[in-house]
Amino acid sequence: MNNFNIHLIERNIARYGKTYSFCRAVKNKFGEDTAETVDIHRLRGIYHNSKGGYSAVKNSDETAVRAKNLPMLLCLFSDTDKLRQGDITVFGEKKYRITAIDDIDEQGEIAEISLEVTV
Repeated sequence: MNNFNIHLIERNIARYGKTYSFCRAVKNKFGEDTAETVDIHRLRGIYHNSKGGYSAVKNSDETAVRAKNLPMLLCLFSDTDKLRQGDITVFGEKKYRITAIDDIDEQGEIAEISLEVTV
């Protein structure tokens, strides 16, 4: 990705992005997660869905494959330094858990945070 595209994404995040707060479950003395959480970090990003996953539904004679939307946040890579897999964010009346943080083009400029809806 060239510098123009990086600058364009940074400008769009600043203009159209929303602020998301992340928290992490507090561990007990045995290293298990508790119901208590502590705020970790806030970042500005753009929420979007990616059509990367597929779920197969088997019928008796044929298989139907349905595309599954994967929720993601596009943000600056420098904003993800305090986050890790398993951290939680809440927006739109849903609770999301971070499943992965990907560095776009391995340049350390732009990141995509993959999310998963928790029940």
